[in-house]
This record gives sequence, structure tokens and C-alpha cells, in this order.
Amino acid sequence: MAFLTINGEEYKAKVTFNFSRRADDLYKTTKKSKEGEYEVAGVESIYEDLLGYKVPALANFWDCAVHNKKDRPKIEDIEKAIEAEIEKGDEAIDQLFQDAFTALDQSGFFKRQLNEYWKNIKLSEKMAKDEKEKKQAKEYIKQMEDKRKELTA
Repeated sequence: MAFLTINGEEYKAKVTFNFSRRADDLYKTTKKSKEGEYEVAGVESIYEDLLGYKVPALANFWDCAVHNKKDRPKIEDIEKAIEAEIEKGDEAIDQLFQDAFTALDQSGFFKRQLNEYWKNIKLSEKMAKDEKEKKQAKEYIKQMEDKRKELTA
């Protein structure tokens, strides 16, 4: 379970409709591929950035995770709380990433959506046009799966 103390109050992450709505409103992204541009849902964008250990993804996650609160904290306060945790050292930052990632990865709410995310990742190997692309895709898939195991350990 993911918890974060913000302005002296402990918040528990809620991964629900409000999370999804907030993520899509603020954090969905547009990516480019050989076939053109495509939109990445906010939840998947945050999920992927957590996989990449991008610190802003922690703030984005918590912004969505406390969105259901009546007196929800401002993003600046969330960032300060995360900075305070980071200053505690490597173990604290690892825990922040593990908690946030696990909350999404093991959420029944987003289970099907994230299963589709992983199916799409694995499709990259099948869509490779030659052996070089296939090898790159395999390496990418393995790297992503290793990060997932690391974050859910």
C-alpha cells in the first residue's frame, strides 16, 4: 500500500475512477512512431514513467492518487513531500517508486488496461521487420520486464 506524508498529514493512495480521470486530464501524452502519432492514456504514461524511474512521475502519481480528497494537497506540496523523502536516501526513493508502481501494477481497477499495455509491449517483437529490429525489441521487452520485477519485489 502506498502512503505519503504531505503537510504533516498521511495520505493513502487511491487508484480509482478519480485517479484515471485526473491522469487523463493532466498526464496523457502523444507519442510518435513510424506509423504516425498516437495517444497514451494518463495512467499508462505515469506507469511507464515510474518504470523508467522518472521522479516527476512520483508527483504525477500522487497528484492523481489524492485527487479524491476534499482538501487535496497542491502539486507543489506533493513535490515537497517527495523531496523530503528523497533526502532520506536511496532506500527511501526506492520505496517511493516501489509503492507507487505496485499500487498501479497490482490494482484490480487498472488490471485489464495494464495487461493490454504489456501485450502491446510484447507485440513490438512480432512487428519487427528484420532480425536487428527483432533483437532490439527482445532486449527492450526484457529490460521492461526486469524493471517491473524490480519494482514489485
